[in-house]
Amino acid sequence: MGPFQMSDLAGLDLGWSKGVNTINPIKDALCEAGRRGQKTGKGYYDYDKNRNPSPSLETEKIIKKITSAEKITLPKERIVESLIYPMINEGLKILDENKAQRASDIDIVWLYGYGWPRSTGGLMYYGDQIGAQRILEIMKTLSMEDETIKISRLLIECSQNNTKFLDIVTDGLIAT
Repeated sequence: MGPFQMSDLAGLDLGWSKGVNTINPIKDALCEAGRRGQKTGKGYYDYDKNRNPSPSLETEKIIKKITSAEKITLPKERIVESLIYPMINEGLKILDENKAQRASDIDIVWLYGYGWPRSTGGLMYYGDQIGAQRILEIMKTLSMEDETIKISRLLIECSQNNTKFLDIVTDGLIAT
């Protein structure tokens, strides 16, 4: 299941309020159009009575209208940083809140639950390849652009101590 099907499953209206614009104008427009996911039979995809997805012409029109109006051009690296680094940051928050015991637990969820590319070893392993300092640098920039982004305490600590995410153990502590 990809990220759009997952969003449809969870409900596009999670964290959305009518008439409020968020940083995701496509999701906002879909919700405004009553496309709130599987529960309404339509979200990013259209769903039949058995919840089987099919491409949606209405969604395609909404996306074309928004993207052609804004003409967003970003380098590939910036897109990856804006999408993946916050997920790594959230993974560290999950560890800090003791919702997972190890960073590798998060990798398993991403590999088997979300179809994360196996060649990258998982989200947190991928983060270790990038390095905590680089991720923190980008997260600081992103948090200045969006005040709802909160940087994980563990990201700051890993950056300061040059620690790998996979060395974090239960209770949000770093293995020595």
